[in-house]
Amino acid sequence: MANRYRSSLGVVAVLLMLFVLAGSALAASGRTLSNSTPAFVTHAQNLGPEDATKVINITVRLQQHNIADRDALLTQLYTPGSALYHKWLTAEQYAAKFAPSASEAAAVRQFLEANGFSITSVHHHNLYIEAQGRIADAQKAFNVQIHRFNANGKTTFSNTSDISVQGAAAAYIQTVQGLHPVLMTPHYTFPINPDTGQPFPAVPFTPVVTPHFLSVTPSLFYENQCWRAVESHAFTTGGQMPIGIYTGNRYGGNITGGVGHYPPCGYEPAAIQVAYGIQPLINQGNDGTGQTIVIVDAFGSPTAAADFAVFSSEFGLPTGNFNVYNPDGTPPYNSGWAGETTLDIEWAHAMAPGAKIALVQAIDNLDNHLQHAIQYALDNSLGNQISNSYGSYEYGNDASAMQGWDNLLAQAATQGVSVQFSTGDNGDFYRSVGAYTVSVPSDSPHATAVGGTSDFLNADYSMKFQTGWGTNITRVANPNGTNPPNVPPVCATTLAAVGQCFYFGGGGGTSTFFAKPSWQSALPGSYRLQPDISMTGDPYTGVTIIYSYNNPGHYSLSVIGGTSASTPMFTGFWALVNQRSQSLYGIPAGLAAPYLYGLSGGAIRDVRQTSAYSATNVAGTIMQLGLAPLYESPAAIVGPDVSTGFTSAFYQGTSTRWYVISFGTDSSLVVTNGWDPVTGLGSPYGANFVNGVLNQMK
Repeated sequence: MANRYRSSLGVVAVLLMLFVLAGSALAASGRTLSNSTPAFVTHAQNLGPEDATKVINITVRLQQHNIADRDALLTQLYTPGSALYHKWLTAEQYAAKFAPSASEAAAVRQFLEANGFSITSVHHHNLYIEAQGRIADAQKAFNVQIHRFNANGKTTFSNTSDISVQGAAAAYIQTVQGLHPVLMTPHYTFPINPDTGQPFPAVPFTPVVTPHFLSVTPSLFYENQCWRAVESHAFTTGGQMPIGIYTGNRYGGNITGGVGHYPPCGYEPAAIQVAYGIQPLINQGNDGTGQTIVIVDAFGSPTAAADFAVFSSEFGLPTGNFNVYNPDGTPPYNSGWAGETTLDIEWAHAMAPGAKIALVQAIDNLDNHLQHAIQYALDNSLGNQISNSYGSYEYGNDASAMQGWDNLLAQAATQGVSVQFSTGDNGDFYRSVGAYTVSVPSDSPHATAVGGTSDFLNADYSMKFQTGWGTNITRVANPNGTNPPNVPPVCATTLAAVGQCFYFGGGGGTSTFFAKPSWQSALPGSYRLQPDISMTGDPYTGVTIIYSYNNPGHYSLSVIGGTSASTPMFTGFWALVNQRSQSLYGIPAGLAAPYLYGLSGGAIRDVRQTSAYSATNVAGTIMQLGLAPLYESPAAIVGPDVSTGFTSAFYQGTSTRWYVISFGTDSSLVVTNGWDPVTGLGSPYGANFVNGVLNQMK
């Protein structure tokens, strides 16, 4: 069928004029692309028209064919007992069934050129066309005005009304990207030193020999006992009142901790492999062998291969099987995305050390170029699982552009490829964008959305407890010898908003655009809920990376977190599933999300709002001269807006100030039993998870 489709391409040019004439009736009225204006323009400050001579790059995504048939096919592909169950398509088969025709692409190309645009590329299956032109050209072609806006403190530009297309091309255009640029943000974050408000400085890397004769590989660099015993502290003002007396558990390493115990806290591959129950699988050869994990990032990292090798060597992982792809050319350097790339490749590898890693580097962080990178991976069958640790948010997107994302991810699902996206690091997003919203494209029902947890381990690296990732930090005592108490405690941040003690937390919630997929039918509401699953995300219980991207040849260590950590970790976990699936059934398992909602028997560990240690949350009493004692309850210390359960502990800053750090305080999002908008269904666990998925495939 694919060959017949390709052989027909030589004659379609002859028929182009017939298609144009056939579209003349539509051309008389044209077509408006509904919901092609982002929501933020109705609330942002309008700064007036954009410079009409400004040159912009756009991507026009064409209408795919037979979408209803595609969706019906997807149902059959993922329904046990169906004649088409798990009969995945190739990229060529998908194109033959659903891709736009060459004549349709030619009509769109002709339309763009007639309106002053230069064509820069056309996808070989006609899924999209890239073009360059001026703002004036865009306004004319799409019947819009493009203005500048101040949106939540950032200046951008956008069309002020929905796109309208006249002529034969109107029938073939699904969405136009670039009339309001959507920049994807990497979803990683470093632990912040509350004394400075900045990430902790990197530590120069010096290789440490691992003592393999021990039953438990010790931490080589950072403290791994993030949760310590109960302590009591008295804070006085020069030996006088006021005096604060507090009691509670202790978080993290001492500020003077040396190698093996660097503060504040961070995990290495051996610890996480044990905590998530995959070390026995790896030891038995279920380590991802035969699989390729695709990592998609903007810009990438110029030292990715070197950093991957050093990380692997230091932590006893295989050092080969790493390849880099640049589908749009070698991207420029971007330090922030280099950090993201380092985290992604190293921690996917830590979870599936036998799998190959394929890093696909997009030319920049615009949504259309990151889509191109995923499309490249699908077109070239690079791997059965793709990790994406970035996103924007629904409030800043338009519905037609989000549908473009969903069409791409639906193609992946038909090919048996599981695409994972992180859900973000800003909780309900209100603090960061001024609206309660969710991340894009993790909102797609054809993606697996990965959230974050805070993880605390025992000395043998088994899981002590988990909470949903959401961090508040308050200051209870200042430096200066005896540590005079703060009366009352104050937020460590300087952010002025409801929930001002909130630092960051896993994103989640309800889409306002995508309907709830069938596999979420037992959950409330009518719209797509995220996340589906979660793993280590809290940077205060984060993971170690080794890198040299900011100084090639000179290596550093840092602890890092975010849903950018949990997503490659889960993608590595899925590679273990696919290794077994292909061994038993000869095929990959496909999109992960639908399986998750059918698992039981310890395959997913439910994450709770509070821990067994919440009974010792930090509380205290402040004695003041001439006043009644002031009792500071755990909730009063953590923040004025916290009304739910949480777990808190002492935390000493580098200046010797004392803080209280809380876990499970994720903006307005709350962890509940079962699925919740912070952790989804919970966290995967070892062989129970792998076997639980395989049992559903029988």
